[in-house]
Amino acid sequence: MRVVILLVLCVTAWPQTLDLKPFEMIWRVDAGVEADMSFLLDAPAGRHGFVRVEGGHLVRGDGQRLRLGGVNLPLQSNRPAKQDAAAYAAHLARFGVNCGRIHYFDWRAPRGIIDARLPNSRTFDAEQLDRFDYFFAELKKRGIYVDLNLNVGRIFEKDDGVREYDLLGFAKAVTLFDERIIELEKEYARMLLGHRNPYTNTQYRNDPAVAIVEIVNGNSILIYWTAGKLSGKGLSPGTDKTWADTPPSYERDLSLLLPLMAAVKEAAQIPPPLPSKFDRFEDRAAHLPGSPMHPILNGETHTGFVIEVHETELPASEVPHSPHSHVHEEIILMREGTMEVTIAGKSERMGPGSVAYVASGEYHGWRNVGNTTARYVLVALGPDYKYRQDPRSLKNRYST
Repeated sequence: MRVVILLVLCVTAWPQTLDLKPFEMIWRVDAGVEADMSFLLDAPAGRHGFVRVEGGHLVRGDGQRLRLGGVNLPLQSNRPAKQDAAAYAAHLARFGVNCGRIHYFDWRAPRGIIDARLPNSRTFDAEQLDRFDYFFAELKKRGIYVDLNLNVGRIFEKDDGVREYDLLGFAKAVTLFDERIIELEKEYARMLLGHRNPYTNTQYRNDPAVAIVEIVNGNSILIYWTAGKLSGKGLSPGTDKTWADTPPSYERDLSLLLPLMAAVKEAAQIPPPLPSKFDRFEDRAAHLPGSPMHPILNGETHTGFVIEVHETELPASEVPHSPHSHVHEEIILMREGTMEVTIAGKSERMGPGSVAYVASGEYHGWRNVGNTTARYVLVALGPDYKYRQDPRSLKNRYST
């Protein structure tokens, strides 16, 4: 029989100062203690399949909602000695912990899994990796998922082929845009996620006990900019390799890259050219009753020239709008009825089959002077700014 203990904190008066006591997690205790919440964990971790996001929540492979309550396991804490790993994992389970965040994993041994005996950061330390493999298996066995962090505090070395490696520190921000460093980070991810754990006989990429993979940690160009660390100073050689200003050559690269990225983003927002299209009158006519305007085309040609076409129904004695002018040109194609069209002070009566052209900037307007509804097609040419001076894509569509 399980005993659930409800602890009620009764406070009669809040003290002016809190006498906080350290809370020590003594994990070398035997199993079977009274406060044991390990029964809440669904062991082994991942037995229902891979964790995924569904409806904004984490769910197990069977679709059941999954709530993770975890702790951060940085540096050596994610690789205890093998003789301690089982007790360590059991202790976390007794506290109801069902997820461990493997943090600062990419440091040089013994603090991380990178082989410290080599002048590069591209080789794992076999002993450290084996200790993690064993610990992972113990966590999984008890229903504890893992959040694997990839790039956290990797220090690049001489033989990595990274320029100014001795000035980079953690290479924060730089890992987001430098091609060589991105290549090395992909290599690291393939090595780690493709590694087969001998104690689970599964590659980490295929193990459903890996609930989360964090690609980068505490890494943002915006954060570095707001912290004043994009100055191009870097570290002074021989100083502590932690958080550092971006070294000079990377600062120059970023200064060139950001305008290019902005241009690429703007280019990506340019709409594709208008495709071929048929617009049959009998299909269009069915939509006209009750609607004074029926759109036909609106977009750009392959050269980026803007064209917008619509058909309008104008009741007798009505005007579509007050006289005005604009930068784009217009063509009016009369189909039915009679309109009086005025352009730059000159007026003409237009019947079926007539065509009028309105040049850029000319004051114009028209009125239905017949006794029946007038129907006409209007073709608007060019965007609403001086196209020849600024041949950019249309930003704001217009209607006439």
